[in-house]
Amino acid sequence: MGNWGEVYYQIASRFGEQKTQEIEQLIQTLPITLVEANKELTREAARIKATKQMAYADRFAVALARLKKVERSESSWGSFMGVRSLVLTFDFG
Repeated sequence: MGNWGEVYYQIASRFGEQKTQEIEQLIQTLPITLVEANKELTREAARIKATKQMAYADRFAVALARLKKVERSESSWGSFMGVRSLVLTFDFG
């Protein structure tokens, strides 16, 4: 949910509340599952924060990937699980 909050914040700060509500409705039609930040996920995110410089929402994404044992290929995910960098770009313009 941390990443969802970041997406919501970014849209609202750039486009205002009405556009944010429209985009939120659009996002709800996508095959996205929101995951609550429970104690286990929060602990893993804190472990990541203790050793890596990264944004609040990004560490929850990495923590969830680790807990779910997300498989990756080195060519497509680069060093994602090693957490050198993580950049997500949204264009709602």
